Amino acid sequence: MIQIEKIIQQAIQLNLSGFKESLQLQSEDVKYSSLSFEQRLFALFEAEINLRQDKKINRFLNAAKLKDKLASLDQIKYLPKRKIDKSVISSLASCDFITNSQNILITGATGTGKSYLAQALARRAISLGYPAKYYRIATLLECTFHDIHPPVSQKPSTLISPKTSVRNYTIF
Repeated sequence: MIQIEKIIQQAIQLNLSGFKESLQLQSEDVKYSSLSFEQRLFALFEAEINLRQDKKINRFLNAAKLKDKLASLDQIKYLPKRKIDKSVISSLASCDFITNSQNILITGATGTGKSYLAQALARRAISLGYPAKYYRIATLLECTFHDIHPPVSQKPSTLISPKTSVRNYTIF
C-alpha cells in the first residue's frame, strides 16, 4: 500500500500545494473516511483549484497598484448629491464592458468618489479573473507619451512596457 507521505512528496514535486494540504487534512480528520473515493478526490482537486484562484487574484491585486486596497462596490453611498445611478453601477459590476471591449470614463467634480469607484470596479474585475491596472489620468498620459516618444537616453517607462502593454490590462 502506498503511504500518504509518498503521495505528499509527489504533490510537492508537482507544485500541488492545495492538494497536499487537503490530503494532509483528510489523513488527520476521521470524518473524511466516510466519504467515497470520488468525493475525497473531488475535495483534493477543489482545494488545489481554490488555492490557485486565490493566488491569481492576489497576483492581479498586487499588479493593479490600487491605492485603496479595500475599495468595494458594496460600500458605495448612493447619495442624491452624488448623482450615481445604482443601476449603472450594477451593470458595470458584471464587467461585460470588458468582454465587449468597451471603455468607461468616470467624470465628476473633485471629491465625488471617481477614484474610489474606479478602484472598486478594478477589484470587481480582478475578482472575476480579469487583470486590471489603476492609473490616475496624468500618470497614464505621461507613460503613454514617454512610450511613444522615449527620450534618446531613456528606455520606455517601466509602467507600460512592451512586456506589459496597456492592451493586457483593463485600466481603471
